[in-house]
Amino acid sequence: MTRLIGVIASKWAMPVLYNLLRSPGPLRFTVLRRSIGRVTQRELSLTLKRFEEIGVVHRKVFPEVPPRVEYRLTPLGRSLEEPILGLGLWAPKPRAPHDNASPSEPRTAKRRHGSGNRAAGSVSGHSFSRAAMHR
Repeated sequence: MTRLIGVIASKWAMPVLYNLLRSPGPLRFTVLRRSIGRVTQRELSLTLKRFEEIGVVHRKVFPEVPPRVEYRLTPLGRSLEEPILGLGLWAPKPRAPHDNASPSEPRTAKRRHGSGNRAAGSVSGHSFSRAAMHR
């Protein structure tokens, strides 16, 4: 369980899982990489390898030249559909700020370094919009 959480908490795990969940069938490496966006080949390879090691993703290599590799979710990976897609629906909703100020006290906005770079409703810096969830 700890290992699964460690893998899912990695930077590219959610976008990889999300795209594999959206796909009706197996995805080739290059198609998956393009659908995710700015992920490097190395980062995607490592993420997929970790998922394969814990049984979330199945990798199928075809004996062709050039080599063709496809990835699909295993039943364990498919079991993550509800929590992953639920998180995608939850993420873009506006949230009230959580602080200790009472409603009558004015709130002073103090920005911490690095906090302004992520889109609202993002997971590991990757936005999951409602429109993307229904593609």
